[in-house]
Amino acid sequence: MDISLVTEYFKMHYNHTTVKETAAHFGYSESHFCREFKKIMGISPQEYLVGMRVQNSVEHLLKSKQSVLHTQLKMGYLSDGSFSNRIKKSMTLSPKQLTKQSEALFVNYKLHENDETVEDEYEAPDVTLNVVCSEQFEGIIFVGLFKKPLPNQPPVIGKAVVKFDKERTLCFHDVPPGKYYCLACVIHKTYNPLKLFVHKDNLRGKIDAPIIIPGKYEETLVLRRPLPTDPPITLNLPLMFINSLKNHSFEYRADSDKK
Repeated sequence: MDISLVTEYFKMHYNHTTVKETAAHFGYSESHFCREFKKIMGISPQEYLVGMRVQNSVEHLLKSKQSVLHTQLKMGYLSDGSFSNRIKKSMTLSPKQLTKQSEALFVNYKLHENDETVEDEYEAPDVTLNVVCSEQFEGIIFVGLFKKPLPNQPPVIGKAVVKFDKERTLCFHDVPPGKYYCLACVIHKTYNPLKLFVHKDNLRGKIDAPIIIPGKYEETLVLRRPLPTDPPITLNLPLMFINSLKNHSFEYRADSDKK
């Protein structure tokens, strides 16, 4: 299977194709197609396809200023409940909430994007990351530990790195037991609110092997330009960043909103 051709097909036909139709287009049975796709990507083709729909739905909602119903139908969703749930699961906010709150989130985010990151003093972190990038850029790096190699829901634990100059050490402590995938994305400095919520062209990175806790890890996380086979990033990173300011350490935990 040429995965780059498959992902390109999904990007072009995300709003009207199905996994079964895509498998047939490439000459596979649906079951074989799903097995091969997951073997290569680590996620199912359905998860990838849903990610593409969510990513483009968010972009269309914030860019076109058209109604939620118009976006829902354009993205191939016949049920408003299904559409709203898909968006909220990834972005924390419903489509209506996202359109109403995006400008306020942008203003709040811009107020704090130059704040200093404060690291608490701990001993023996569970995960130590040496974050590196050969490119100079201005922006905030978001790094998280996810349950799947797909950033479509908030991480179990994540951090924002505000000051970065080619290399930075980042530590995760008190990580709950489990199997995680380390993924990163940069929000580049911008005055375009859309760029805070849609991350198609952003620098990103990942640790290929899963991280299993309990255990101690020290890894190098390389930030790079996106590849054609990268899964879509569908997270409300500005909201996660703003919520993390409550503990003054730019750290986000999945249960933080429940406290």
